[in-house]
Amino acid sequence: MKQPTTFREFLDVLRENNQLLDIREPVNMEPDLAAAAQAGFNLSDKSPALLFHNLNGYTDTTKVALNMVSSWPNMALSFGMDKNSSQLDMYLELLRRWRKAPVKCVQADDPPFLECVHEGKDLNIFEIIPAFRLNMCDGGPFISKGCIVTRDLSDPENVGKQNVTVMRVQLKNKDTLGIQMVPGHDGASHLRVAEEMGKNLPIAIAVGVDPVLVQAATAPLPYDKSEYEYAGAILQQPYKVYHSKQSGLDLPWGAEYIIEGEVLAGVREPEGPFGEFTGYYSGVSRMATIKIKRVMHRKNAIFENLLLARPWNEEDWIMAFTVGLVFQQELESNFSGIRAVNSMHAAGMTVIISCKPSRGGIAKAIAMRALTAPHGQVVTKNVIVVNEDVDPFNNNDVWWALSINVNSKNDVVIIPNLSGMPLDPSSDPPGITHKMIIDATRPMPPETHGRYGRPILFPDTTSDWEKRLAAMIDRL
Repeated sequence: MKQPTTFREFLDVLRENNQLLDIREPVNMEPDLAAAAQAGFNLSDKSPALLFHNLNGYTDTTKVALNMVSSWPNMALSFGMDKNSSQLDMYLELLRRWRKAPVKCVQADDPPFLECVHEGKDLNIFEIIPAFRLNMCDGGPFISKGCIVTRDLSDPENVGKQNVTVMRVQLKNKDTLGIQMVPGHDGASHLRVAEEMGKNLPIAIAVGVDPVLVQAATAPLPYDKSEYEYAGAILQQPYKVYHSKQSGLDLPWGAEYIIEGEVLAGVREPEGPFGEFTGYYSGVSRMATIKIKRVMHRKNAIFENLLLARPWNEEDWIMAFTVGLVFQQELESNFSGIRAVNSMHAAGMTVIISCKPSRGGIAKAIAMRALTAPHGQVVTKNVIVVNEDVDPFNNNDVWWALSINVNSKNDVVIIPNLSGMPLDPSSDPPGITHKMIIDATRPMPPETHGRYGRPILFPDTTSDWEKRLAAMIDRL
């Protein structure tokens, strides 16, 4: 199976595997695009991506892509795997590749996004990008799937301190954007350093990039680790970047659009509201402001965006594995027997850890370590620990463990008033929440509660039969 390395290559792979719908009839930007994306989420977890070719009010060369990795087949294809791969197989294959990071990126010239360059007084972002609101009460059009590139100005030669992340960006006027730089994230740290130096922060926003970079950009990597180098590990080859002399940033070579500018030091302006991944709108807050300097894009560029709404939405698929991979490596530095980590529920607000406990009580210690990991401190509020024979990506397995193994007297721990995520509508005050640990593993010595005999094991050939039956179903 071909491993796509650019956005266009990924589109080709999706078409070849019947996982892309080319929608050629006329559609309105609002509400049709958001409605179609939500319909795709609702239909199936195997739904194809959507590419709109005929947008009312725009030329026939303007295209918008949605739901690029909002299904398990599309996720597998983004990694160069068979589209029928199971979630656990995908996770374990990515874990194998992830362990080989970092893979140094490679500099390349003549990126396709230099085909069209807009700058100066006549620059108007609304004439370049087909902007639209994702949810009806959003405060304006947003770019919600842009890869945001910034650098630590106090250590500019350290490529590890160049950050690539995904943040929402609000289009405000022809050359001004609002950006939500959340404290605790690397981009916010870069802005703090720049403001302490009395400087604006150079920034680039890449839109329409390969799905692997988006997934690496959402992983909670340590401050001095390069997302490009982890994307290279997933791709199993060096990631290709273009060094911009204007911004001093390394940009994804195959991007459809690049927006370059500066975050203005000391400037905070109203941003939002915005329909968030929690399924609720966030309000209006004073956030950082970007002044655009130039916009570059391919000829006939394809604008990719992401609908956030009630889970599951595309963000859940994007973050399905990479957050878990980071959790796994952090847990393995302290514990043995970690099998897999499912962090794909609401960006990791709930995490399910499959492990082979070494002794009674250790499952709770594993859960507490997860809550003190960087992503756990900021986002996670519920941790469920299950045995190694439970597939954490299989809801039937997990519910079996929760239903049979858990006695709240022994197995549920509530920890009050910990740091959480301000976007979590249940936090009170915002950013403070109680957190819960559920030990859904079977008791083992020195624990004495419960009466568990030998668990029933599946026949050895069960997985072979799953593949055979799946192939027969596909031929129906």
